[in-house]
Amino acid sequence: MDWILTEYVKKSQDRQLGFVSLGPTITDFVIKTGYKDEPDTDEVDKPLPRRTTPLHCAARCRHFWAVRDLFKIYNRYDVNYTDEFGYTHFHAACEFGCYKIVKEFLQFGQDSNLLVQETGDTPLHLAVSCGERKVVKLLLRNGADPSSVNAKGSTALHRLFSGLRADDDLAEIFFRISDEKHLTVQVDARNNEGQTALQLAVANFMPNTVKVLLDRGADLSKFVFPAEKYFHNCNDAIKWYGLEWSKSGALSVVERLEKRGYKQNRGDALKLMKLFAEHLCETMSRGFFQPWALESLLVLTRHELPILCCEKIIEKLMNEDMLRLCLAADIITNESNENM
Repeated sequence: MDWILTEYVKKSQDRQLGFVSLGPTITDFVIKTGYKDEPDTDEVDKPLPRRTTPLHCAARCRHFWAVRDLFKIYNRYDVNYTDEFGYTHFHAACEFGCYKIVKEFLQFGQDSNLLVQETGDTPLHLAVSCGERKVVKLLLRNGADPSSVNAKGSTALHRLFSGLRADDDLAEIFFRISDEKHLTVQVDARNNEGQTALQLAVANFMPNTVKVLLDRGADLSKFVFPAEKYFHNCNDAIKWYGLEWSKSGALSVVERLEKRGYKQNRGDALKLMKLFAEHLCETMSRGFFQPWALESLLVLTRHELPILCCEKIIEKLMNEDMLRLCLAADIITNESNENM
């Protein structure tokens, strides 16, 4: 039965079922027969936890519905099946938001801080990364450590921003439950790449999270605007959530930083302009482009043209033209600084 279900999960992934349920499946048929998996046991009839199941395969394939359905077959919570990477059924339940299953495991005494051996992720890392609010609350209320770091040096706060399901309201819930349980959250912790949660929140255009982190004492005096490579999730987010959402998030993030005293420079603005020039229509982003383009034109003309004349010129330019102006001004400024 393990083989049949595993092969079905693999074939389903090949057809890119992912998060979509397409009606009755082989898994549904097995569930209707009443079949329940029984664990292998040792010589004293104790269940053996080391076993790779179809549920592990479904989790690796990111097959949301298969994970949830397979827990109706692999429904033993006194044994936590572990694959060769140290990833367990408990981890899968946390990652895919199976609240009742997580609760069952915890009632059987499962460690809420159990690590995935390969990655060092805790159940909280996994639940947070997928935006599973109910599971995050449950884990924190059952002893999960919000400051635990994985192999990449990331805390659960860092993992808030690891995918398209990033939840801009989850940070507030995260801190509130941590306060209730008197848990310490390291707001300014840096991962192995030197990133803070605040930098990742900015790079993912999450204004509510930026506000929460700043309210919680994130150190803005040492804040460095994220490098371009850290905006990599945004292209996918634009496709999923739309241009208006992305523009609104980006500008709201900048506004929240500036309200707390952060001074954005041309280099910071260029990072956003490059990202959005490709995607956003002219009317959506001109308000952001124009002030920087005006400043850049004044630099390039060495302030020899009247500002009103420069404003008239900027009004006629497309976003791509304004981006080129800013890039040129940035080159001139950098060359001048090098020659000083």
